[in-house]
Amino acid sequence: KIKRGPAIMFDCRFKVVDRLDNGSFGSILEVLDLLDDNNKSCICKINKYEKMNKFEGAILKKLNSKGYSNFPKLLSIGN
Repeated sequence: KIKRGPAIMFDCRFKVVDRLDNGSFGSILEVLDLLDDNNKSCICKINKYEKMNKFEGAILKKLNSKGYSNFPKLLSIGN
């Protein structure tokens, strides 16, 4: 669990609960979606390179818009 300092927030929406994994391409985080009425627990993937974040986000956005249900729902691409 991440326990150091104040809560880490991003996109004015997600509060980091834990870092689940860290690798050569980036990190996988457990976050709470504070815009959800129940503060739903979500998984967040953050790549080391912004270009890769945008690329993967664009792919998921396109797949979500086509109605494929076997891919994760994209909540945010980030800022």
